[in-house]
Amino acid sequence: MKGFLQSVLLSALLLCGLNLKAQMSAPDVRVDGGENYELIKMIDDNNWPYDISNNKEHVVIQGFGAVGGYYWSEETGALTINGFPFAVSDSGVVAGYYENNLGINVAGLWSPKTKTWEFLGMNPDVPEYLQESPDYNGAWSMTNDGSKIGVMQFLSAMSTVTYVWDKENGYKKLDNGKSPQTRPNAISEDGRVVAGFAAHEDKGEWTPCYWVDGKINRIPHLFGEALNVSPNGDYICGALLNHHAFVYDIKNEKLVEIENTIEPMNKLSATCVTNNGIVFGYSDGGAPTFRTAVAYVGGELMSFNTYLELNGVLDAANWKIYSINNISEDGKTFIGSGAIDGKDCTFILTIDGATCDAPKNLTYTIEQPDYNDLVLTWDAPEGAENVTYNIYTSYSEAPFAEGIKDTTFSFPDMEPGEYQFMVRANFNDGECVSDISNVVLPTVYPCAENDKCELEIVKWDYFGDGWDHAFISIVGTQSEIVYTAKLSEGGGIFDSVNPSYLNGDTTILHLCPDTYQFTWNPANWDEECAFAILFNGEELYRKNYEEIDTIFKKKPMFFEYEINCENEDNTDDEDDNTDEEDDNTGDEEDNTDGIEEITSSFTITPNPAQDYFFVEGQNIASVEVFNAVGQNVDKLEVHNNIIKINTSKYNDGIYFVKVLNLDNEMGIKKIVVSK
Repeated sequence: MKGFLQSVLLSALLLCGLNLKAQMSAPDVRVDGGENYELIKMIDDNNWPYDISNNKEHVVIQGFGAVGGYYWSEETGALTINGFPFAVSDSGVVAGYYENNLGINVAGLWSPKTKTWEFLGMNPDVPEYLQESPDYNGAWSMTNDGSKIGVMQFLSAMSTVTYVWDKENGYKKLDNGKSPQTRPNAISEDGRVVAGFAAHEDKGEWTPCYWVDGKINRIPHLFGEALNVSPNGDYICGALLNHHAFVYDIKNEKLVEIENTIEPMNKLSATCVTNNGIVFGYSDGGAPTFRTAVAYVGGELMSFNTYLELNGVLDAANWKIYSINNISEDGKTFIGSGAIDGKDCTFILTIDGATCDAPKNLTYTIEQPDYNDLVLTWDAPEGAENVTYNIYTSYSEAPFAEGIKDTTFSFPDMEPGEYQFMVRANFNDGECVSDISNVVLPTVYPCAENDKCELEIVKWDYFGDGWDHAFISIVGTQSEIVYTAKLSEGGGIFDSVNPSYLNGDTTILHLCPDTYQFTWNPANWDEECAFAILFNGEELYRKNYEEIDTIFKKKPMFFEYEINCENEDNTDDEDDNTDEEDDNTGDEEDNTDGIEEITSSFTITPNPAQDYFFVEGQNIASVEVFNAVGQNVDKLEVHNNIIKINTSKYNDGIYFVKVLNLDNEMGIKKIVVSK
């Protein structure tokens, strides 16, 4: 918490002197394979593969320590590069930076045919090399066709601006906003979206940022950097100073912080993201061989080995994958490092994956005032015939609903909570099941949007360097939704023992009328933290520096308050919509030709349940129980009219019961378990 991330520039990654290995003379391609994969060992050592071309023929690799970089192809094997390569095109052209004959680091293109660098040329905005710095500019990203290159341009030793270079027009400056330093770590295939970091204008810490058509966008209240962008430009991903990774949906302005649930004490980095939002990266335990490759898919963080096994690569159970560094545009070929059969290597791994197209553009609506009726909608694969759809709430679990013939599905009367959904296409009754669509993360609130009101939480830190991992959690009685208030580095500026609102960092929560409990979740430097809670401009609660550490150790749940902000003027409008809601019932049934809703033809008793509950209906074939996040907790294959479900292994909370009868009719109902 005390330390700040230094604002280092080009030298931050690898510039610690060059001591290049001799060029490897003969190609030495070692190919392993199985039923569902092909593995190419490029180098018998643990390195950092940086980029792979979309045709999968060219790779650029960074060496650890004092080693520069490599270019690899099946034809040439690994060739050393006297410089630092960051991107490679389908033609094998490499973008990066190198030291010219004047000892200046400049942006250039390297060719495997000539094995030499070509300078991009002087930037007209900076017509001379800098006197105070050996760094002029560097290429950090490139489109796969090589037409556009992201360039970090030095204006001074401690000031940089991002440009996009192309052969026809030269350098085009992107917006820096108020930031004194920016860098373009990645670029989308059409060159419209660039991702990287922008240094904080006051403190200097890096913040994740992205550009769309040259305009900068910074993700509020986060410190770290964006490491990659999906080829279609819909998602960016990266790493944060709080040790979390993140993925950001640009179109929907949806941020997901990914906590390291596999190795909670280690940092998590998201190094690449697919066109449908699947993230890959690694958990960092220190040294490169102490890393663990991960995948974040369908809202689940799993080891990359597990991801491979779920995709039919059973040999992965015997591998130790250290990191996944990048992925091809089709999402089937990975570059990374690991120990394969006990030996370190830098590899290319291609898995078969589904051969049929997945649904696209999965979205959801929760129409007002029907605040708990959720509707999913998606686009069919191009040219799809004889296709049905399966809905999933978890990547690794069985479908939540299947056999859907239309491209929409309704979940009426949903319990408040946070959900996740994805869709697969089923071609010709199982002939091919596609990969997943993008994932949506709807939240169903216990009230309509226009019935909410604002609660303010103003936060400070004595040193101005954030709350470490501490945060306030806020939970109401009507749902299990957890609201949080955090303070990242750079927020809540130090003032005095009694900080003023003017220098605080404010979190605004939009809450339904309810009674809320406020709990302090401690970390390492609680005595440095302070906050105030306000409602309608009135201060409800306040703790200054040093008070949290002494008071909250004994009682983490420190405050309870009833918020009453219901808008009574909306009552008539809601009543007026009753008939319209009834009229739409038939439309919802028409959307699910493959499965008929039978929610009224079976019962669940008792509800709420304690130790058990009964499911009663005609000709029941199977019963499945899912928790609130979509994980399957029970499955029974039966042929009966009444089934008893034991809840001894259930936690308290909300569950969904899915019933299928012998006539292939399906129904879903909610049950609350409260022991």
